[in-house]
Amino acid sequence: MTAMDTMTDRHEEFLREIGTGKPMRLVAETLGVTPRTAKYHSDCLRRIFGVSTSRELIAVAQDHFARNRDNEGSHTK
Repeated sequence: MTAMDTMTDRHEEFLREIGTGKPMRLVAETLGVTPRTAKYHSDCLRRIFGVSTSRELIAVAQDHFARNRDNEGSHTK
C-alpha cells in the first residue's frame, strides 16, 4: 500500500493547496476551514508521506502533482 492509497479526497485537496506554498492560514481560508483543521490535515499528510516539516510536505505535494501532470500528458500523445 502506498501513501496515495491512504489519502482521502479531502487530503488530496489539502495537498494541492499546501503545494502552492501558501501559509496554512490561507490554505484554511481557501478550503473553508479553520486554521486548526488545516493544521490537522497537514499533520496527517506529514505522517502519510513520512516527512517532518512543512517545507518537505510542500516539496512532496509539488512533486506529486508534477508527476500527475506528466503522466496525463503522456496519455494524450
